[in-house]
Amino acid sequence: HLIASVLNISAALIVGDRLAHARQHQPLQPEQGMVLLRAFSACAFWSPFFAAMGLTLLSAPGAQLITLVLFGLPLALVALLFSAWEIRRNPAAKNAIGYPLRWSSLWMPLVLAVLVIVSHWIWP
Repeated sequence: HLIASVLNISAALIVGDRLAHARQHQPLQPEQGMVLLRAFSACAFWSPFFAAMGLTLLSAPGAQLITLVLFGLPLALVALLFSAWEIRRNPAAKNAIGYPLRWSSLWMPLVLAVLVIVSHWIWP
């Protein structure tokens, strides 16, 4: 959870900074901020890398990760679809710039995620 907390806390800041950089260091548009925050929040519904999931598994008697993921993933999908529907209705969304996806922006989160998975496999 220590490694995951670094991923989680910094993820929203890194994505927000990358979006602002794509707009020549202008502040995020409200639509961009809404998508970023909603997508980040929806991860807590299913991701074992969020401290919220660890707290749920420890606090709820009999809670199992697979059950939470099976219910959480569809819930996250509904939340994201609702956000997409809401944003598509906003005329300003046509001018919004998305996240520039490149290998250089993905390798570190992937390495950290693999490190967490391998660590959990070695020390369950």
